[in-house]
Amino acid sequence: MEGPLAPKHRPRESTGAFLAVVENVAVKREALPNLSGVYFITPSNESVQRLIEDFQSQPLYKSAHVFFSSPAPATVLAAIRSCPGLTARLKSLKEVLHLIIMIPLPMTSMNL
Repeated sequence: MEGPLAPKHRPRESTGAFLAVVENVAVKREALPNLSGVYFITPSNESVQRLIEDFQSQPLYKSAHVFFSSPAPATVLAAIRSCPGLTARLKSLKEVLHLIIMIPLPMTSMNL
């Protein structure tokens, strides 16, 4: 399961660069209520349920930018709409269609 790119930026670490940590949505994560969470997830019921849990009662992040790896079915979008805590904080909701092509390259191993 994919995880959010949760920005971690503290003033004492300020370097002018974007700092992020990639975390798995299936495990308990630290709440960062002053920062935005960026999620790159599959539009599955399980992934979206974890996203919804992040914004119920005590939200983990100030806002959410959600990017799906493929088209989201209507049931998934309905689940997102049913969570007022998430919809109030949702800044982006997009499908990022991607295609990865693996090209085998000739390799030699010396077993050293």
